[in-house]
Amino acid sequence: GNVQDLDLVAWGQDAYFHRPDPNDPNFPFFTISCNEVWNNDKPHVIYGYALVDSGCTLNINAGTRVHSHPGSGIIVLSAGTLKVNGTLTDPVTFQGDRLGDEFKDVPGQWDRIYLSNITRSNLINHTEEIGPGSRNSEIKYAIIKNGNIGLHVDTVFASTGETTLRIENTIVKNMAGNGLYFRGAVIKAFNCVFTNCCYQTAAILYGGNYDFYHCTFANFWTGSNRQDPAVLLNNYFDVNVRQLNATFYNSIIYGNLDNEIGLDSFPNAAPGRFNFRFDHVMLKVENSFPIGNPAHYNAILAGPSIDPKFKDIDNNIYEIDSTSVAVDAGNAAFVNADPILNFDLKGNPRPVSIIPPPLPDLGAYERR
Repeated sequence: GNVQDLDLVAWGQDAYFHRPDPNDPNFPFFTISCNEVWNNDKPHVIYGYALVDSGCTLNINAGTRVHSHPGSGIIVLSAGTLKVNGTLTDPVTFQGDRLGDEFKDVPGQWDRIYLSNITRSNLINHTEEIGPGSRNSEIKYAIIKNGNIGLHVDTVFASTGETTLRIENTIVKNMAGNGLYFRGAVIKAFNCVFTNCCYQTAAILYGGNYDFYHCTFANFWTGSNRQDPAVLLNNYFDVNVRQLNATFYNSIIYGNLDNEIGLDSFPNAAPGRFNFRFDHVMLKVENSFPIGNPAHYNAILAGPSIDPKFKDIDNNIYEIDSTSVAVDAGNAAFVNADPILNFDLKGNPRPVSIIPPPLPDLGAYERR
């Protein structure tokens, strides 16, 4: 005969919801409007996989928050383009759709951003058709966190001559798989931080062309017993040799393993098919790691005990201390490779004179 009253209180916020029709035979894939623009007036929430069609562009403007449900993400079909237009004060954020504090650093909450060589015929009709890949995508001032793979890029790079992705002033962190998963792509990266992944922070596979300027690769993953190095370079698929051209300038590659570089060249590949160069780079490697070949290594700070003295790895802050050996260890000539490098990831100016002092610091942050 008692009457009890229980109030249930929940909170949420208005958002744009992008979701497939469960009755569509292509579920969970759905195509967004060609040349769609996402603005920052409300968050954007993705259920399933949002497809950017061939010949179309998705523009995501500064300050936009993109939340993906578990198992969800963005797929750019072959010949499609993604433009992420964040700014220093208003970055674009990609993360899961759980907003409580207990989820702020949980990896694997959503799937990935995939710049693919998949065609509509291949994806929907299950044909064998594969395209040349997405083209001319740009990601500027983004934070990509807590997914399975941060950026997955597939390209048949020799067929287009175009840049697959240019990525600037971006942080990719806390991935249950790889931070970067590049396969045969053409990538240019400037002032970026790639950190804390279960596997590699950067898996560079099947050859391709890659240039990294003032980037920090730092892997202190603690969610399991990590075996993979922070950066892996590979130049083949199955029995097919692909040409690799990968360069790292004024950068840091570091982590909690003794060896954070993996080199996987096809056995007996012809000369010139596995080209890589680390120039003014800090490398966390074992003492036995061969860094004597000047074709591949120049002005290297290396060893298992080398320490960039990051500010706070527990809170993903990878600025360097003023006493770090990475301070003034860069080559100012590399700063002149692109105007974006005149300032670091936080907007601090970099030295551009090739006559010391001072010289630029290694990595994405300038300690001044």
